Amino acid sequence: MPWCPKCKTEYREEIQICSDCGSDLVEKLDVEEEYEDKEYIQYQYLFNCSGDQEADILESFLVGEGIGVLRKYPGSSDISKVIGGMTKLDVELYVDKERFLEAKDIVENIFNKDFKQDDEVEEEEQSYDEVSSSNFTIGKILIIVLLMGLIFAKLNSLF
Repeated sequence: MPWCPKCKTEYREEIQICSDCGSDLVEKLDVEEEYEDKEYIQYQYLFNCSGDQEADILESFLVGEGIGVLRKYPGSSDISKVIGGMTKLDVELYVDKERFLEAKDIVENIFNKDFKQDDEVEEEEQSYDEVSSSNFTIGKILIIVLLMGLIFAKLNSLF
């Protein structure tokens, strides 16, 4: 089956020109070629927000300056984000490593305080790993209790 190399659309055998962009169709798409030209961004940890609202505010300032932001919901934060649509737990913000200093200045100006030194952050991350595993366990327990409550309520409505 022929494919359009620009639109990535598959066509019937009798078609020879893409109806969307006018390109000549090819028999096979070269997927590897598409990814060879891509430049991958290395993200660096920037800030730990206390929830989605704070993350939204910081992200809007950073994006306004053209700095892309990646969010990570550590521990049980990701579970509450999926179930509830937002989280009141931690949200970690990461930015392009090349623009880290610029992003750091923006956050420092917002909060009027200096960042911790790298060695302090590493110590905090090590202790965070221990806390995040207990948060994940607490999250599991809360979900189990919630499910048990729903099952109990459903059984009560049946009888």
